[in-house]
Amino acid sequence: MKKILIIDDQQENLTAIEKLVHNYISGCDVHTATTGKEGVAVSQLEIPDLILININLPLMDGFEICDKLKAIESTKQIPIIFLSQNKVSSAINIKSIKRGVNSIITIPIDKIELTTQIKVIFRLQEAEERLRQDKTNLEKMFDDKANELHQSEELYRSLFEESFNGIIFVTKEGEFVVCNNAYIKITGYSIEELSSMDLNQITPVEFQEWERKEIFEKQLPQRGHSETYEKEYIKKNGAIIPVEVTSHKMKTDSGDILYWSLVRDISERRKAEDEIKLLNNTFEDSINGFSIIDSKGKFVYANKAYLQMWGLENLNEIVGKSSASHFDNPLDHLTMITKLEEFGQYLTEYVAKRKNGTNFEVLMSSHLHRSANNDIFYVSTSLDVTDHRNAEKELRRSETRLLSLFNSMTDIVMEIDYSGYYLYIAPTNANLLFMPSKHLLGKKLNDIYPKPQADKFLNFIKECLNKNTTGTMEYPLVIKDKIVWFEARATPRTKSSVLFIARDVTIRKQAEEQIKKDLKEKSTLLQELYHRTKNNMQVISSMLKMQSMRSEDKFIHESFKEINNKIIAMSLVHQKLYRAQDLSNIDLKEYIEELVDLLMQSYDIRPEIVSLSLELEQVFVLIDSAVPLGLVLNELISNVFKHAFPNNNGGVISLRLYKERDDTIHIHVSDNGIGIKPDVDLRKTKNMGLQTMFSIIDYQLNAEINYESKNGLKWHLKLKDDLHEKRV
Repeated sequence: MKKILIIDDQQENLTAIEKLVHNYISGCDVHTATTGKEGVAVSQLEIPDLILININLPLMDGFEICDKLKAIESTKQIPIIFLSQNKVSSAINIKSIKRGVNSIITIPIDKIELTTQIKVIFRLQEAEERLRQDKTNLEKMFDDKANELHQSEELYRSLFEESFNGIIFVTKEGEFVVCNNAYIKITGYSIEELSSMDLNQITPVEFQEWERKEIFEKQLPQRGHSETYEKEYIKKNGAIIPVEVTSHKMKTDSGDILYWSLVRDISERRKAEDEIKLLNNTFEDSINGFSIIDSKGKFVYANKAYLQMWGLENLNEIVGKSSASHFDNPLDHLTMITKLEEFGQYLTEYVAKRKNGTNFEVLMSSHLHRSANNDIFYVSTSLDVTDHRNAEKELRRSETRLLSLFNSMTDIVMEIDYSGYYLYIAPTNANLLFMPSKHLLGKKLNDIYPKPQADKFLNFIKECLNKNTTGTMEYPLVIKDKIVWFEARATPRTKSSVLFIARDVTIRKQAEEQIKKDLKEKSTLLQELYHRTKNNMQVISSMLKMQSMRSEDKFIHESFKEINNKIIAMSLVHQKLYRAQDLSNIDLKEYIEELVDLLMQSYDIRPEIVSLSLELEQVFVLIDSAVPLGLVLNELISNVFKHAFPNNNGGVISLRLYKERDDTIHIHVSDNGIGIKPDVDLRKTKNMGLQTMFSIIDYQLNAEINYESKNGLKWHLKLKDDLHEKRV
């Protein structure tokens, strides 16, 4: 029967571990001690197979106990497991390894980790016992007399070949001499391959120097055997495996020194240890709180996430204490225990209390578990849902605000699908619905409206969905015996439905119709005004002609002609406006063409003598600029006809009109006539027509004009048509 000694000053730890051992490890006798001194005494008396020591004992801690046990011949080989209330640091781990401690387990004890560790140690002891037996048998065989050696040769060979452990013999240089089948299985090499190799060839580089110095140059020469140590082998297939080795020194009959070793593949043990470590890390590193409480409602274990959730710093703050303190309402804790006992599992959400007294909301899933001896404990997973619940509350508040917004809206808000079905109608302005919403939902447009109106709506919706774009439309409906105009906007909400928002624009439509009516009346009045102005100017022009005919004075004739031409230029503007659709602008290109034609008739200019070159782009100017500009053009063109070609000499008159991107209008008037003398400054002449023209350009048009006399006279007029605003 195996013996286990537990040294711990906490009775609950002694009881818990003793129960675990009895429940999960058969054939074990458990002894306990509450002080280090008592534990050392019991160890010498009982010689246990395993000792569990609480590292945090008062007076004599775990390290002091370990040192005393290792100093006593009868107890120095006993495996030791440290128990720690806290998560141990790397320094303590290293300190423990140096003292030969097998492992460290954190309290509260994880049953899987503890029982696995104990079973692994017991299996190791059994294996070591077999190793010792093998060693004893081998040593006995080598110590027998020569005649007995011959008789036991077959027994030795059987022991050598059938051993579960790998057995090798190597030289001092590490060269293989012989090995058994178990060793061949461990390495994957045949005996022939190994016979031409040495240990370094199957040992990773990081182990070679340490093994040479510590084992082959120190322990084996000095003590004749080595401590059991771990290293790694490189198998024939390249795989790296962990092995446990115990080596011995021997001398052959010829006096040669050989080393023989027992080698065991510990891959499965490492795997079990890694699984235990992974399990521990899984619990510890989980983002969810994980806790275990016993049948009395006291904490046994909690992971880091749980401790952080409740504002705790370490496990010692809650182990052995009631879990009811973590509930803001004790009745919630009682309900949880009752439900677990009744159903075996329980999902609840409750208000929890942190260490600092603040509350938070927790979602907890708990399960009841029973041990082999029917002990009850509860395992729970907890999640802090405070932020989630706050978000839900804010969402509900937002929904309330949105509903209030809907209720205050005057627009109609609906969702209609590709086939014309009403999917949703917001509770906004029911008075503007064609019929109550309860009669619309679930029905199609064709069920509600006449086919032309329904088709118009459906085509509009389909176009928005097909193009995946927002569209607008206007339409009238008869609501409560009145025509109501709507402006609708449809925006794709899903691939098969639109959000249809319609607004009552009846007042706006009525205002627009009134504006159109008023504008039409105004346009009619303006056209009539332009027409009458033109007629009045023509009457004045006729009267001037009649008055001119009564006089034989040439100067008077010319003066009346110039005045008449100016009237014609202004009258032509009003004639253009009377005929135009837009009463604010005139087409300057058409105006120049007709003005030139009228002036040629007035001055009796024959086309075969004076030819025209017109490069005119279509440029529109406002009426406020058109009248003064007409007077300027009349003066420039009239002067060409009067002075450029004396004695009916032939020539060419060129007019060019264009507009730049910056809205600057350019007008070029040029001729190839006699021009003017170089010393003549036209701005300083006493000619009334030119002086009037320059005044109009400077003060009414705010324009710029230049001229040059080279091969005739060339004028260049530049103006911006932005002095006045467009009139309605």
